[in-house]
Amino acid sequence: MPIPSLPVEIRELMTVEVTWEKSLGKDGYGQHIYDNPVTLKCWWEAHSSGGVEAHRDERGTMIEPQYDLYFTGDDPRVRGMAVADRFTVPAIDASNRPLQAIRVATFAGPPFDNSNPWMVVVSL
Repeated sequence: MPIPSLPVEIRELMTVEVTWEKSLGKDGYGQHIYDNPVTLKCWWEAHSSGGVEAHRDERGTMIEPQYDLYFTGDDPRVRGMAVADRFTVPAIDASNRPLQAIRVATFAGPPFDNSNPWMVVVSL
């Protein structure tokens, strides 16, 4: 019998559309190559300091997370999300500018033995 996924009350929060572009690596000029955009549902919140610290990007610029996007781990596509991927979230940025993740974390659900990827959190 499959392990239950997200509770209904959490699943109902996932109403925000996000366009996700998976990074396929870099081209010969060092620029990221992205897969075709996919529209997914999530919910988002302003980032709270939940342990995600600022870090420096490739150019040495200090970056601090501003938002957290929450995706259901039931969708196998989100389990492959990575920091190099791009996310366009009209609810956050009306200019539809793609944003790059600062951190991607997968949280396990019941029975909390890492066998049930319950939720994927992307910090932007």
